[in-house]
Amino acid sequence: EDLSLLEYEEKIDEFFAKYETAVEAAASVLGRPSFNDGMAAPGFPRDQEAEWLALWRLENARLMIQQQHQDKELPIVLLVMVAPPENGRPRG
Repeated sequence: EDLSLLEYEEKIDEFFAKYETAVEAAASVLGRPSFNDGMAAPGFPRDQEAEWLALWRLENARLMIQQQHQDKELPIVLLVMVAPPENGRPRG
């Protein structure tokens, strides 16, 4: 909350670059993700909440890298998540 608008935008860009770096590193091991986009994109997993999400569908789980940021006062976080396979259709 102490950041100017410019500093805030720079912080958003910094964390998006970290997200992209993490996705590239995971893709070098796991292959291209089946989904890699923002929350408004068709196919975004219905049971997840993130600004950006990369998804690898494995045989018995979903592996995800997520960037979450709920509002200006809360921190921006990068998460690596393992979740059960999807039980429903993708959002969109």
